[in-house]
Amino acid sequence: MATAPGLLDPMQSSTFKEQMRKRHYNDYFVYGSINFKHLNDDSTKIDIPIPNYISAIESIITATNRITDTVHHRGSEGSLDVNVVIEPPLCILNHISSELWCKPPGIGSAHENTLKIFEILANYPWEAKAALTLLAFATDYGDLWHPYPYSHTDPLAKSLAIIKRVGTLKKHLDSLPYQQVLLNPNSLIQMCLQAIKCMNEIREFKKYHLNDPLELASALRQIPLVTYWVIHIIVVSSIELFSYLTETENQKQRYLNELSETIALVLARLEKHLDAIREQHEEGELYRWLVDHIEHFPTNIALVVSKLLSGKPETNPIIDGSTQKEVLQVGVHESLSGKNVILLISGLDISEDDIKAIHNVYDELKTRGTNYEIVWIPIIPEPYHEDDRKRYEYLRSTMKWYSIQFTTRISGMRYIEEKWQFREDPLVVIKSQKSIIFYGGRNPSWIQQFEEKVEILKNDPLILDGSSFEIVRIGKDAIGEDDPKLMARFWKVQWGYFIVKSQIKGLSASETSEDILRLISYQNEDGWAVVTIGSAPLLVGSGILILRLFDDFPKWKQNLHFKAFPNAFRDSFNELAMKTHECDRVIFPEFSGWIPMVVNCPGCPRLMQKDITFKCCHGGSRM
Repeated sequence: MATAPGLLDPMQSSTFKEQMRKRHYNDYFVYGSINFKHLNDDSTKIDIPIPNYISAIESIITATNRITDTVHHRGSEGSLDVNVVIEPPLCILNHISSELWCKPPGIGSAHENTLKIFEILANYPWEAKAALTLLAFATDYGDLWHPYPYSHTDPLAKSLAIIKRVGTLKKHLDSLPYQQVLLNPNSLIQMCLQAIKCMNEIREFKKYHLNDPLELASALRQIPLVTYWVIHIIVVSSIELFSYLTETENQKQRYLNELSETIALVLARLEKHLDAIREQHEEGELYRWLVDHIEHFPTNIALVVSKLLSGKPETNPIIDGSTQKEVLQVGVHESLSGKNVILLISGLDISEDDIKAIHNVYDELKTRGTNYEIVWIPIIPEPYHEDDRKRYEYLRSTMKWYSIQFTTRISGMRYIEEKWQFREDPLVVIKSQKSIIFYGGRNPSWIQQFEEKVEILKNDPLILDGSSFEIVRIGKDAIGEDDPKLMARFWKVQWGYFIVKSQIKGLSASETSEDILRLISYQNEDGWAVVTIGSAPLLVGSGILILRLFDDFPKWKQNLHFKAFPNAFRDSFNELAMKTHECDRVIFPEFSGWIPMVVNCPGCPRLMQKDITFKCCHGGSRM
């Protein structure tokens, strides 16, 4: 097409050239250039692991840079130990080398030769493409400089140095482009080497099970792009060195600066993914360690606490709350080794009532000797506010036991959440030997009937004559009003008890977990009751059977002559339950983490049938 006189050919305009130049830096352009033909380039395997190639490349570049440093600064050459043996595909390396040298400068030429190298390395894994290209460059670069140290005494070395024009290359050692390409710690070639290391490490993580595979998947998607820019930069660096040898046009400084910025950004993105993957891997390794050493192979409790807190055998000192006069920090191992340790894990919203209750537990433990300790582990969300620190300091000052130092990072948080099912509420027991009937339910009519029938029992002479008991309504606040929040918290605590107890081996734990499970199965029933002596549950019953038992009181009250009230109540209830058949059901709430695969029926020896139920309350209450 002819161009009108006086008009600039659009193909030659600076704007068009600028647009063509910029498109080479576009990720979509790069992906489009390589993905169509090389999307599945992972079929060929290399016998020598990539780390060996990396070590060989590093040793060549380091040794060569020592030669140039000696030439430049007249210093000592030093020595370098190389213990890596590799057997790379020589024909492939020679073919790659032919695409690195004797090429014209510019981004278009570099892009074209990069794609040719991709063709040479078709079917090689991405990081292998980059490693082999850098190995070809390092081999040529090493060959270039290797004869020079011996050229003054060895005729062969002198002839080779002259043929290779090392003297011409030596004149450019002080130039900014040479420094930028090779000699700086953050040179283009050094960043390419670092990128290959990152790609190889990311690939290695495919062997492990990570808690969040999306991070690894995102990193793996970056590898083709990183491989392209590594090879592109190696091509550009080779062309730059060749221009010194031939004293021809070299790369534009602007182009080298843009490549430095590009590989820095690509590498930063890759390292960000890698940091997250490393953290996940460390978290997974710690999680498996905690599972093994807490559940399967119990070990020193001080070591477990240290690993739980910091992921390391040693952690920051903990604070001894036994003295209120000063903040006394003590080592975990010296304080906890050989002790029975209770971990109190809570948020900063732990109530003062909870702390008072735990004080009672602490005081009782101390009456048994000094072999019991409590350690408070506060879970502090991130980012925290200064009010959080003040709240922590206040709570810690009210506690007699040990506390960990203020931190928002608990290394073993995954274990705490998944195995111990940490939500928000601390779990406490206050010991008492009174006979108590705890009761509650969704139906106010059942609550009223229960309370009326209890009054009848309490007025019976046999009850008044030493078999008294107390009743406690669950779900009422301090002024006697119904409080849904209290009720919700009660059920949350029961779920916490069940999850913890059901994972403790032993008969008593199993029996306790079945009592809790039976209570949980009544969560949506009209009514229920729990009979206890102190903290020990004797009976968990449904509302229908409890009211029937009250109605049958004249039949079994004579047992109070030779049995305590709780025992007589329990035995009579069990007889009544044997005559009545009711289906039990347990509905697990919507929470992530541990869910039992097998559940014993709380009412009989059989295993419960497992179903999946979906529920909609149409905007109403879900309690």
